[in-house]
This record gives sequence, structure tokens and C-alpha cells, in this order.
Amino acid sequence: MKPNTRRAFIRSEGQTSIMVAPFNTSNYHNAVMMNSSVGGMYFESEQPISTGTDLFIKILDLQPDPYWLEYTSAYRAEVVWCRPLSNGQYGRYGIGVRFMVNACDQCGELIPYDDIHKVHDHMILCSECAYQLSLLTGTMKSSMEQYLTGNVV
Repeated sequence: MKPNTRRAFIRSEGQTSIMVAPFNTSNYHNAVMMNSSVGGMYFESEQPISTGTDLFIKILDLQPDPYWLEYTSAYRAEVVWCRPLSNGQYGRYGIGVRFMVNACDQCGELIPYDDIHKVHDHMILCSECAYQLSLLTGTMKSSMEQYLTGNVV
């Protein structure tokens, strides 16, 4: 009987060096990606990362993957789980992440991961829309931010 892996996407095995930081920071630390897919990845780190953390991941040694339609050297992801490794490696953690869609909340254009502008906790803008928002002031800016975050009655 074949075990049920409960995976939505085929995983590609292989260790690759990565750097991980909370999104919109430069507090990177080294980690090792153990497997990946179109929808996410599993990596091991010496630092635990809380579930729900918004991450920016840079792949240091990018190798083409036949299962990824579009692979790149950087990804934005959300931590789905983090567990201490039980194989005797003290101070190491296994971390599963889900890649996040990178589309501008204003215009809908796909955004390269290194060009994402995060405004507030839930608003992602491309460079052009972030620039246009920065030109607004006062009530107009506040109204536009409320509209983009869905706080309009």
C-alpha cells in the first residue's frame, strides 16, 4: 500500500543553501532547503520561526527544477509550521512554508518578489502603485488605504 503524503504538489528533493528574513527586513540568517515544490518548501534552520511569519527567502544556488513552471532566486512565503528536529540535532528546526501570491492589491499586476512594497499588514503594492499612494496626503491617502485594506462601508 502506498502511503498518503497529503501533498498538493510534487516535491523536488535536494539540499540548497538559502537565506531567510522576516519580510521587509534585512535580518537574514542561513538555512538549508531540503525540498520544494510549486506551492512551498521545507527547510532546516538553527533558528525557530513562528507560524504565520511572513518571510522573504533567497535561494543562493539556484538549480532549474522541471516541476516549477517559473523558478526564481527569491520567494515570499508564510510559515505554516515549525518543529524542533527529533533526530538528535540539538538546536535545529524543520520549517514548512507556503509561497504567497505576489500580485498588487491595487492594479493586480504580478510583482517580482524583490519589488514588493508592503503597506500595513495586509496590503501589497507594486512600485508604481506604492509611488502613487505616497503622493496622496491627508483624507485622500487615508481613504485610499482604507479602500485597499477592505475597510470601506
